[in-house]
Amino acid sequence: MKILITENKYKDILKLSLKKNGTASTIDNVGGWENFCKVMNIEGFMNFLHLFDDLEVVQSEKKRTLDVISV
Repeated sequence: MKILITENKYKDILKLSLKKNGTASTIDNVGGWENFCKVMNIEGFMNFLHLFDDLEVVQSEKKRTLDVISV
């Protein structure tokens, strides 16, 4: 039981790291994509995308502008 709790806690920490630090940094910290997939029990790209199911949509702090090009 203790192993399962530790494993789940580690997965939660990695999920938070993904959301806060991004994928490249998190995956590098665990030693690459293959290690990340093993730890998170990811068997395909769709499993990876489901890690982000609980994200909420927020407005960017930067204003998006459109550049109009005259012809």
